[in-house]
Amino acid sequence: MLEFAKAAQDSRIDRALNVICGALQTHLAARSADRSYVPDIERVLDAAQQLSDRDELELTPFVGTWHPAIEALETVSPGHWEAHGIVSSIYAKLDVQSRAELVEKLQAW
Repeated sequence: MLEFAKAAQDSRIDRALNVICGALQTHLAARSADRSYVPDIERVLDAAQQLSDRDELELTPFVGTWHPAIEALETVSPGHWEAHGIVSSIYAKLDVQSRAELVEKLQAW
């Protein structure tokens, strides 16, 4: 079960990085002839930080719509709720000791 949750989180991170890197590459390609550009990690992390705080940016009032791929990354998928229901069902069937162990493992994760 924990592996499933970890894989879902990794998949979301992969999607976010793909969106950010793709947008940075597309932006530069539109401005120059260098199509082989690969953004450095600092630029990717800076973009990720700014996007995660985009509601607080001074520029935000001037942005009518964010890229749909960015919006989609923040949308909770039905798969998340299905997984939550499964975990809740399992949790309800565990004895007190097992519940404590599960909570401990999830907090450590």
